[in-house]
Amino acid sequence: MFDVRAGQYEPGNYSNIQTQQQQRSNITQREGIAKFENERIKTLQEERLYIQKKTFTKWMNSFLVKAKMEVEDLFVDLADGVKLLKLLEIISGEKLGKPNNGRMRVHKIENLNKSLAFLHTKVSEAIVLVLT
Repeated sequence: MFDVRAGQYEPGNYSNIQTQQQQRSNITQREGIAKFENERIKTLQEERLYIQKKTFTKWMNSFLVKAKMEVEDLFVDLADGVKLLKLLEIISGEKLGKPNNGRMRVHKIENLNKSLAFLHTKVSEAIVLVLT
């Protein structure tokens, strides 16, 4: 670098500038790589979730066909608990009672609670069988 005040060229300063530029370039590259990796991880997670949702939906439909029911969107179609109750009836072979077909949130929660209570009972029975 040329020092205007002294009127002399100092080669060491040019080397420092190159080093600083290279360091900035390395940081930018690392940030770009990190961003790419984070986006790739997010894409893979979304893909895995999609595949799991699709697989579980097909599995449920393989049982629900017996009741002439079908799940298209797992999250939407299970929200009211009606299809979940029917699926549990088909799998277990037990009657769980008629689901509440009301449209209010309280009716949907009632169906879901009935499903969860049934599952809780079955899990408790299985644990007792294992422990005895």
